[in-house]
Amino acid sequence: FSVRFRPIFLVYPVASLAVGVYSLCSRGPPEAPPWVRDGPAYRRIARRTRGALLLLKISLLAAISEQVPAIASGRQQGLLPPFLGLAYIVALAVLWGVSVAAARTLCS
Repeated sequence: FSVRFRPIFLVYPVASLAVGVYSLCSRGPPEAPPWVRDGPAYRRIARRTRGALLLLKISLLAAISEQVPAIASGRQQGLLPPFLGLAYIVALAVLWGVSVAAARTLCS
């Protein structure tokens, strides 16, 4: 699958910027759900999850930004390594799974 529209490479950076600005404008960690008994522990887990998610997003954005000139000029056909997108999605799933498991185990 290939898209000939060159500005398509701006979709992820713009989306990341929008999420980042929204995060800065939000009021901080959400209120703890009713099942949480230890609010401070829940907020610590939420803060660390947010930091890990930011690191993951910045890493992907750096990999994309590094390769965009080669893709745009035609020297490269897509992101390298080819499994980069899949690895990002798997890492997101693992991060969220660990966060949910930690919150359920430590806070309930």
